[in-house]
This record gives sequence, C-alpha cells and structure tokens, in this order.
Amino acid sequence: GKGWVEPTTAPMAGWAAEAGTKSGGKGGWCDGRGKSGRPGEDPSTICTLAVLGMQRKSLTFAAAEAVLKDLDGFVEMRPAPKVDGLFAKFASHEKTLAAVEASCAAGVPAEMARRNTNW
Repeated sequence: GKGWVEPTTAPMAGWAAEAGTKSGGKGGWCDGRGKSGRPGEDPSTICTLAVLGMQRKSLTFAAAEAVLKDLDGFVEMRPAPKVDGLFAKFASHEKTLAAVEASCAAGVPAEMARRNTNW
C-alpha cells in the first residue's frame, strides 16, 4: 500500500461532544458516565469499598475477608478478578468510610468504590 495519508478534513471532529456518545481515547463517556456507560453516583451515597491490585500487594481474598467481615456494618463481599481485587458492601456510607480507615490500618489497602455494587 501507499502507507498512511493524512486526511484533509476531520469528519469525526466534535463527535465525542455529543451527549451519550463515547469519548475518543479515554474510554469514558461525555455525559458523566464512567467507562461502563453507567451514570455516575453521588459520592455521599457510596456504600461499597474496593481493594484493587491484590496480587501485586501480596494480599489474598481470605486475608482481606478476615479483616473486612468483622468490621461494623459489613454486608457482603465478592471477588473482582478483572481488577485483581474485591468489592465489599457495607450498611451505610458512614460505615463504609470507617471500614476503609480500619481496613487500611489492619493492612488491607481499601478505597471507596466509584459506584455501588448492584448485587
């Protein structure tokens, strides 16, 4: 072939600015939705924490479970293989915030999830 030819016009210019369409290059959406396409959530309503990159941190699911299951407000937790981690649900936003602090202090590096789990 002749190789790459620089286009003279940009027919897709501005396409990412249309609400509800995927943005170019970043993997997100232009209307405030995350990578999954689900709407963002008010951070003050999040009742889920995440522990990500567990293998890199030499942390097992069982070790994290041993810490998280005894924290006040614990409801349920599930592994998340796609992110090499887990998600844990708590009874309220306040209990989740406290759980993040307590789990970090106990050696389980948790953070607030970006959205609530739907299980």
